[in-house]
Amino acid sequence: MIKAMLMVSLICSGSLLPTLQEQERQIRREERTTEQRENSARGRNSRWTHSVDGHEKSVTIRDEVEFNDDYTDVINVSVNGLFQIKETLDGITRQLEIRRSANGELERRYTVGGAMQPYDAEARAWMVRALADALRDGFDAEARAQKILRRRGASAVLDEAENLTSDYARRIYLTTVLKSDQVDSGIMRRTLEQASRQLKSDYEKAELLNQAARRELSNSGVRASFFEVVGKIKSDYERGRVLGEVLNRHRTENELLSFVIQAASAISSDYEKANVLIKIAGFDAISSEARAAFLRAVNTIRSDYERKRVLSEVVARHRSDEDLLLLAIQSASAISSDYEKANVLMSVAETRSTNGSVRSALLEAINTIRSDYERKRALSAQ
Repeated sequence: MIKAMLMVSLICSGSLLPTLQEQERQIRREERTTEQRENSARGRNSRWTHSVDGHEKSVTIRDEVEFNDDYTDVINVSVNGLFQIKETLDGITRQLEIRRSANGELERRYTVGGAMQPYDAEARAWMVRALADALRDGFDAEARAQKILRRRGASAVLDEAENLTSDYARRIYLTTVLKSDQVDSGIMRRTLEQASRQLKSDYEKAELLNQAARRELSNSGVRASFFEVVGKIKSDYERGRVLGEVLNRHRTENELLSFVIQAASAISSDYEKANVLIKIAGFDAISSEARAAFLRAVNTIRSDYERKRVLSEVVARHRSDEDLLLLAIQSASAISSDYEKANVLMSVAETRSTNGSVRSALLEAINTIRSDYERKRALSAQ
Protein backbone atom coordinates (compact mmCIF):
# COMPACT_ATOMS: atom_id res chain seq x y z
CA MET A 1 0.00 0.00 0.00
CA ILE A 2 2.80 2.40 0.97
CA LYS A 3 4.67 1.48 -2.23
CA ALA A 4 1.57 2.18 -4.36
CA MET A 5 1.03 5.56 -2.67
CA LEU A 6 4.67 6.45 -3.28
CA MET A 7 4.32 5.65 -7.01
CA VAL A 8 1.20 7.85 -7.27
CA SER A 9 3.03 10.66 -5.47
CA LEU A 10 6.02 10.42 -7.82
CA ILE A 11 3.85 10.43 -10.92
CA CYS A 12 1.78 13.38 -9.69
CA SER A 13 4.92 15.32 -8.82
CA GLY A 14 6.27 14.72 -12.33
CA SER A 15 9.33 12.73 -11.18
CA LEU A 16 8.46 9.78 -13.46
CA LEU A 17 6.94 11.74 -16.34
CA PRO A 18 10.14 12.17 -18.40
CA THR A 19 10.78 8.42 -18.25
CA LEU A 20 7.22 7.56 -19.24
CA GLN A 21 7.20 10.16 -22.01
CA GLU A 22 10.52 8.87 -23.33
CA GLN A 23 9.17 5.31 -23.42
CA GLU A 24 6.06 6.49 -25.26
CA ARG A 25 8.19 8.46 -27.72
CA GLN A 26 10.32 5.39 -28.46
CA ILE A 27 7.22 3.28 -29.02
CA ARG A 28 5.82 5.87 -31.46
CA ARG A 29 9.17 6.35 -33.24
CA GLU A 30 8.82 5.51 -36.91
CA GLU A 31 11.63 5.69 -39.44
CA ARG A 32 11.21 5.22 -43.16
CA THR A 33 13.52 5.64 -46.13
CA THR A 34 12.56 5.24 -49.79
CA GLU A 35 14.47 5.72 -53.01
CA GLN A 36 13.13 5.68 -56.55
CA ARG A 37 15.55 5.81 -59.46
CA GLU A 38 15.20 5.79 -63.21
CA ASN A 39 18.19 6.02 -65.55
CA SER A 40 17.85 7.06 -69.18
CA ALA A 41 20.07 8.24 -72.03
CA ARG A 42 19.44 11.84 -70.93
CA GLY A 43 20.45 11.25 -67.32
CA ARG A 44 18.97 10.04 -64.07
CA ASN A 45 15.70 10.79 -62.37
CA SER A 46 15.58 9.97 -58.67
CA ARG A 47 13.68 10.82 -55.54
CA TRP A 48 15.02 9.98 -52.09
CA THR A 49 12.91 10.45 -48.96
CA HIS A 50 13.57 9.89 -45.26
CA SER A 51 11.26 10.49 -42.31
CA VAL A 52 11.60 10.05 -38.55
CA ASP A 53 8.86 11.10 -36.14
CA GLY A 54 7.52 13.79 -38.47
CA HIS A 55 10.97 15.07 -39.50
CA GLU A 56 10.81 14.65 -43.27
CA LYS A 57 13.61 15.08 -45.79
CA SER A 58 13.67 14.55 -49.53
CA VAL A 59 16.08 15.03 -52.42
CA THR A 60 14.89 15.02 -56.02
CA ILE A 61 17.23 14.93 -59.02
CA ARG A 62 16.30 15.21 -62.68
CA ASP A 63 18.79 14.61 -65.49
CA GLU A 64 22.41 15.53 -64.65
CA VAL A 65 23.39 17.08 -61.33
CA GLU A 66 27.00 17.36 -60.14
CA PHE A 67 28.18 18.01 -56.58
CA ASN A 68 31.52 19.36 -55.42
CA ASP A 69 33.98 16.91 -53.85
CA ASP A 70 32.79 17.35 -50.26
CA TYR A 71 29.08 17.43 -51.16
CA THR A 72 28.50 20.89 -49.70
CA ASP A 73 27.18 22.44 -52.93
CA VAL A 74 25.82 21.74 -56.39
CA ILE A 75 28.26 22.90 -59.04
CA ASN A 76 26.46 21.87 -62.22
CA VAL A 77 22.94 21.10 -63.43
CA SER A 78 22.10 20.12 -67.01
CA VAL A 79 19.91 22.35 -69.18
CA ASN A 80 16.71 20.47 -68.32
CA GLY A 81 17.94 19.30 -64.97
CA LEU A 82 16.76 19.94 -61.43
CA PHE A 83 18.14 19.58 -57.92
CA GLN A 84 15.61 19.93 -55.12
CA ILE A 85 16.19 19.43 -51.41
CA LYS A 86 13.28 19.74 -48.98
CA GLU A 87 12.93 19.46 -45.22
CA THR A 88 9.91 19.63 -42.93
CA LEU A 89 10.73 20.08 -39.24
CA ASP A 90 8.42 21.28 -36.47
CA GLY A 91 5.76 22.06 -39.05
CA ILE A 92 8.01 24.37 -41.11
CA THR A 93 9.00 23.36 -44.66
CA ARG A 94 12.20 24.65 -46.26
CA GLN A 95 12.97 23.92 -49.87
CA LEU A 96 15.76 24.75 -52.29
CA GLU A 97 15.56 24.24 -56.05
CA ILE A 98 18.57 24.67 -58.35
CA ARG A 99 18.10 24.88 -62.12
CA ARG A 100 20.01 26.26 -65.07
CA SER A 101 18.56 29.58 -66.16
CA ALA A 102 18.13 30.83 -69.74
CA ASN A 103 21.44 32.72 -69.54
CA GLY A 104 23.29 29.54 -68.47
CA GLU A 105 23.78 30.46 -64.82
CA LEU A 106 22.68 28.28 -61.92
CA GLU A 107 19.51 29.69 -60.40
CA ARG A 108 18.65 28.99 -56.74
CA ARG A 109 15.07 29.32 -55.54
CA TYR A 110 14.75 29.08 -51.73
CA THR A 111 11.41 29.04 -49.89
CA VAL A 112 10.39 28.80 -46.23
CA GLY A 113 6.78 27.86 -45.57
CA GLY A 114 6.06 28.40 -49.27
CA ALA A 115 7.31 32.02 -49.25
CA MET A 116 10.32 33.09 -51.31
CA GLN A 117 13.41 33.97 -49.26
CA PRO A 118 16.84 35.28 -50.31
CA TYR A 119 19.50 32.65 -50.78
CA ASP A 120 21.84 34.21 -48.24
CA ALA A 121 24.40 32.84 -45.78
CA GLU A 122 21.68 31.47 -43.52
CA ALA A 123 19.99 29.66 -46.42
CA ARG A 124 23.29 28.25 -47.59
CA ALA A 125 24.08 27.01 -44.07
CA TRP A 126 20.71 25.23 -44.02
CA MET A 127 21.39 23.60 -47.39
CA VAL A 128 24.84 22.37 -46.30
CA ARG A 129 23.42 20.94 -43.08
CA ALA A 130 20.35 19.38 -44.75
CA LEU A 131 22.46 17.79 -47.49
CA ALA A 132 24.93 16.43 -44.93
CA ASP A 133 22.02 14.90 -42.98
CA ALA A 134 20.65 13.33 -46.15
CA LEU A 135 24.04 11.83 -46.97
CA ARG A 136 24.30 10.31 -43.49
CA ASP A 137 20.83 8.83 -43.92
CA GLY A 138 21.74 7.22 -47.25
CA PHE A 139 21.15 9.71 -50.06
CA ASP A 140 23.30 9.04 -53.16
CA ALA A 141 25.10 6.26 -51.25
CA GLU A 142 26.38 4.27 -54.24
CA ALA A 143 27.65 7.23 -56.25
CA ARG A 144 29.25 8.92 -53.25
CA ALA A 145 30.96 5.72 -52.04
CA GLN A 146 32.38 5.15 -55.53
CA LYS A 147 33.65 8.73 -55.69
CA ILE A 148 35.41 8.41 -52.32
CA LEU A 149 36.87 5.05 -53.36
CA ARG A 150 38.32 6.45 -56.58
CA ARG A 151 39.79 9.58 -55.02
CA ARG A 152 40.82 8.51 -51.51
CA GLY A 153 40.76 4.71 -51.37
CA ALA A 154 39.04 1.90 -49.47
CA SER A 155 40.06 3.08 -46.00
CA ALA A 156 38.41 6.45 -46.63
CA VAL A 157 35.15 4.73 -47.62
CA LEU A 158 35.23 2.74 -44.37
CA ASP A 159 36.00 5.92 -42.42
CA GLU A 160 33.01 7.66 -43.99
CA ALA A 161 30.73 4.69 -43.25
CA GLU A 162 31.38 5.31 -39.54
CA ASN A 163 29.45 8.59 -39.86
CA LEU A 164 26.33 7.10 -41.45
CA THR A 165 23.05 6.57 -39.61
CA SER A 166 21.28 4.20 -42.02
CA ASP A 167 21.97 0.44 -42.16
CA TYR A 168 21.21 0.52 -45.88
CA ALA A 169 23.79 3.25 -46.49
CA ARG A 170 26.40 1.54 -44.32
CA ARG A 171 25.96 -1.69 -46.24
CA ILE A 172 26.28 0.12 -49.58
CA TYR A 173 29.56 1.73 -48.50
CA LEU A 174 30.97 -1.52 -47.10
CA THR A 175 30.02 -3.58 -50.14
CA THR A 176 31.53 -0.91 -52.39
CA VAL A 177 34.84 -1.73 -50.71
CA LEU A 178 34.30 -5.49 -51.03
CA LYS A 179 33.58 -5.16 -54.76
CA SER A 180 36.72 -3.10 -55.37
CA ASP A 181 40.24 -4.18 -56.34
CA GLN A 182 41.64 -2.62 -53.14
CA VAL A 183 40.80 -5.50 -50.80
CA ASP A 184 43.54 -7.36 -48.94
CA SER A 185 43.11 -9.42 -45.76
CA GLY A 186 43.47 -6.32 -43.59
CA ILE A 187 40.77 -4.35 -45.42
CA MET A 188 38.58 -7.45 -45.52
CA ARG A 189 38.82 -7.91 -41.74
CA ARG A 190 38.20 -4.23 -41.06
CA THR A 191 35.12 -4.26 -43.30
CA LEU A 192 33.68 -7.33 -41.59
CA GLU A 193 34.48 -6.05 -38.09
CA GLN A 194 32.81 -2.75 -38.95
CA ALA A 195 29.75 -4.62 -40.24
CA SER A 196 29.61 -6.65 -37.03
CA ARG A 197 29.63 -3.48 -34.99
CA GLN A 198 27.45 -1.20 -37.14
CA LEU A 199 24.82 -3.24 -38.95
CA LYS A 200 21.64 -4.05 -37.04
CA SER A 201 19.43 -5.35 -39.86
CA ASP A 202 19.71 -9.09 -40.53
CA TYR A 203 18.92 -8.46 -44.19
CA GLU A 204 21.73 -5.93 -44.58
CA LYS A 205 24.17 -8.23 -42.75
CA ALA A 206 23.22 -11.09 -45.06
CA GLU A 207 23.57 -8.95 -48.19
CA LEU A 208 27.04 -7.83 -47.12
CA LEU A 209 28.17 -11.35 -46.17
CA ASN A 210 26.96 -12.77 -49.48
CA GLN A 211 29.20 -10.24 -51.20
CA ALA A 212 32.09 -11.08 -48.86
CA ALA A 213 31.59 -14.81 -49.57
CA ARG A 214 32.67 -14.15 -53.16
CA ARG A 215 36.15 -13.44 -51.84
CA GLU A 216 38.82 -15.66 -50.32
CA LEU A 217 37.96 -16.87 -46.81
CA SER A 218 41.04 -19.03 -46.17
CA ASN A 219 42.77 -16.42 -43.98
CA SER A 220 42.03 -17.40 -40.36
CA GLY A 221 41.44 -13.80 -39.23
CA VAL A 222 39.10 -13.07 -42.14
CA ARG A 223 37.24 -16.32 -41.53
CA ALA A 224 36.80 -15.54 -37.82
CA SER A 225 35.50 -12.03 -38.59
CA PHE A 226 33.14 -13.39 -41.24
CA PHE A 227 31.53 -15.95 -38.95
CA GLU A 228 31.34 -13.44 -36.11
CA VAL A 229 28.91 -11.47 -38.27
CA VAL A 230 27.06 -14.67 -39.20
CA GLY A 231 26.64 -15.38 -35.50
CA LYS A 232 24.86 -12.04 -35.04
CA ILE A 233 22.16 -12.84 -37.61
CA LYS A 234 19.04 -13.76 -35.65
CA SER A 235 16.83 -14.53 -38.67
CA ASP A 236 16.97 -18.24 -39.54
CA TYR A 237 16.19 -17.47 -43.17
CA GLU A 238 18.93 -14.86 -43.55
CA ARG A 239 21.52 -17.00 -41.73
CA GLY A 240 20.62 -19.97 -43.92
CA ARG A 241 20.90 -17.76 -47.01
CA VAL A 242 24.44 -16.73 -46.08
CA LEU A 243 25.60 -20.25 -45.21
CA GLY A 244 24.16 -21.54 -48.47
CA GLU A 245 26.13 -18.90 -50.38
CA VAL A 246 29.33 -19.88 -48.56
CA LEU A 247 28.79 -23.53 -49.47
CA ASN A 248 28.03 -22.66 -53.11
CA ARG A 249 31.16 -20.51 -53.43
CA HIS A 250 33.60 -22.67 -51.46
CA ARG A 251 32.58 -26.26 -52.16
CA THR A 252 36.15 -27.57 -52.21
CA GLU A 253 37.26 -25.88 -48.97
CA ASN A 254 36.72 -28.50 -46.30
CA GLU A 255 38.25 -26.32 -43.58
CA LEU A 256 35.20 -24.03 -43.81
CA LEU A 257 32.75 -26.84 -43.12
CA SER A 258 33.23 -26.86 -39.35
CA PHE A 259 32.45 -23.13 -39.20
CA VAL A 260 29.37 -23.53 -41.41
CA ILE A 261 28.11 -26.51 -39.39
CA GLN A 262 28.57 -24.67 -36.10
CA ALA A 263 26.65 -21.67 -37.45
CA ALA A 264 23.93 -23.95 -38.84
CA SER A 265 23.51 -25.69 -35.48
CA ALA A 266 22.29 -22.41 -33.97
CA ILE A 267 19.44 -22.10 -36.51
CA SER A 268 16.12 -22.61 -34.72
CA SER A 269 14.04 -23.51 -37.78
CA ASP A 270 14.38 -27.22 -38.59
CA TYR A 271 13.53 -26.44 -42.22
CA GLU A 272 16.26 -23.81 -42.66
CA LYS A 273 18.78 -25.92 -40.74
CA ALA A 274 17.99 -28.97 -42.88
CA ASN A 275 18.47 -26.97 -46.08
CA VAL A 276 22.01 -26.03 -45.05
CA LEU A 277 22.89 -29.55 -43.91
CA ILE A 278 21.55 -31.06 -47.14
CA LYS A 279 23.98 -28.84 -49.06
CA ILE A 280 26.82 -30.12 -46.87
CA ALA A 281 25.69 -33.72 -47.40
CA GLY A 282 26.21 -33.10 -51.12
CA PHE A 283 29.95 -32.49 -50.66
CA ASP A 284 32.04 -35.26 -52.21
CA ALA A 285 34.44 -35.41 -49.27
CA ILE A 286 33.74 -34.54 -45.64
CA SER A 287 36.62 -34.66 -43.14
CA SER A 288 36.36 -36.83 -40.02
CA GLU A 289 36.25 -33.72 -37.80
CA ALA A 290 33.47 -32.21 -39.89
CA ARG A 291 31.55 -35.50 -39.87
CA ALA A 292 31.31 -35.52 -36.09
CA ALA A 293 30.12 -31.91 -36.05
CA PHE A 294 27.70 -32.66 -38.88
CA LEU A 295 26.10 -35.54 -36.96
CA ARG A 296 25.72 -33.35 -33.86
CA ALA A 297 23.99 -30.73 -35.99
CA VAL A 298 21.65 -33.29 -37.57
CA ASN A 299 20.74 -34.57 -34.12
CA THR A 300 19.54 -31.10 -33.11
CA ILE A 301 16.77 -31.31 -35.74
CA ARG A 302 13.56 -31.96 -33.83
CA SER A 303 11.33 -32.56 -36.86
CA ASP A 304 11.34 -36.23 -37.90
CA TYR A 305 10.57 -35.25 -41.48
CA GLU A 306 13.39 -32.71 -41.73
CA ARG A 307 15.89 -35.10 -40.13
CA LYS A 308 14.81 -37.77 -42.61
CA ARG A 309 15.36 -35.30 -45.46
CA VAL A 310 18.97 -34.73 -44.40
CA LEU A 311 19.81 -38.37 -43.70
CA SER A 312 18.29 -39.52 -46.97
CA GLU A 313 20.57 -37.07 -48.80
CA VAL A 314 23.59 -38.38 -46.87
CA VAL A 315 22.78 -41.96 -47.88
CA ALA A 316 22.01 -41.04 -51.51
CA ARG A 317 25.26 -39.08 -51.98
CA HIS A 318 27.58 -41.41 -50.01
CA ARG A 319 26.30 -44.92 -50.73
CA SER A 320 29.75 -46.51 -50.50
CA ASP A 321 31.00 -44.52 -47.50
CA GLU A 322 30.49 -46.98 -44.65
CA ASP A 323 31.39 -44.49 -41.90
CA LEU A 324 28.76 -42.03 -43.09
CA LEU A 325 26.20 -44.83 -43.43
CA LEU A 326 26.85 -45.77 -39.79
CA LEU A 327 26.36 -42.13 -38.76
CA ALA A 328 23.09 -42.00 -40.71
CA ILE A 329 21.83 -45.18 -39.00
CA GLN A 330 22.82 -43.83 -35.59
CA SER A 331 20.93 -40.57 -36.15
CA ALA A 332 17.91 -42.34 -37.68
CA SER A 333 17.57 -44.50 -34.56
CA ALA A 334 16.48 -41.41 -32.61
CA ILE A 335 13.64 -40.56 -35.03
CA SER A 336 10.29 -40.91 -33.25
CA SER A 337 8.15 -41.48 -36.34
CA ASP A 338 8.26 -45.14 -37.36
CA TYR A 339 7.39 -44.13 -40.92
CA GLU A 340 10.26 -41.62 -41.31
CA LYS A 341 12.71 -43.92 -39.50
CA ALA A 342 11.78 -46.81 -41.80
CA ASN A 343 12.29 -44.63 -44.88
CA VAL A 344 15.86 -43.74 -43.85
CA LEU A 345 16.76 -47.31 -42.92
CA MET A 346 15.31 -48.64 -46.15
CA SER A 347 17.52 -46.24 -48.12
CA VAL A 348 20.54 -47.61 -46.22
CA ALA A 349 19.45 -51.19 -46.89
CA GLU A 350 19.15 -50.42 -50.59
CA THR A 351 22.85 -49.55 -50.77
CA ARG A 352 23.46 -53.29 -50.43
CA SER A 353 26.46 -52.64 -48.17
CA THR A 354 28.30 -55.85 -47.30
CA ASN A 355 30.07 -54.25 -44.32
CA GLY A 356 29.32 -56.26 -41.18
CA SER A 357 29.17 -53.19 -38.92
CA VAL A 358 26.70 -51.46 -41.22
CA ARG A 359 24.46 -54.51 -41.49
CA SER A 360 24.53 -55.09 -37.73
CA ALA A 361 23.74 -51.44 -36.92
CA LEU A 362 20.98 -51.44 -39.54
CA LEU A 363 19.27 -54.50 -38.06
CA GLU A 364 19.56 -53.08 -34.54
CA ALA A 365 17.96 -49.81 -35.68
CA ILE A 366 15.14 -51.64 -37.50
CA ASN A 367 14.32 -53.44 -34.27
CA THR A 368 13.60 -50.06 -32.61
CA ILE A 369 10.63 -49.56 -34.95
CA ARG A 370 7.49 -50.12 -32.91
CA SER A 371 5.05 -50.49 -35.81
CA ASP A 372 4.90 -54.06 -37.11
CA TYR A 373 4.02 -52.78 -40.57
CA GLU A 374 6.94 -50.29 -40.77
CA ARG A 375 9.39 -52.81 -39.29
CA LYS A 376 8.35 -55.39 -41.88
CA ARG A 377 8.70 -52.77 -44.62
CA ALA A 378 12.26 -51.96 -43.52
CA LEU A 379 13.26 -55.62 -43.19
CA SER A 380 11.95 -56.41 -46.67
CA ALA A 381 14.34 -53.82 -48.14
CA GLN A 382 17.44 -55.74 -46.98
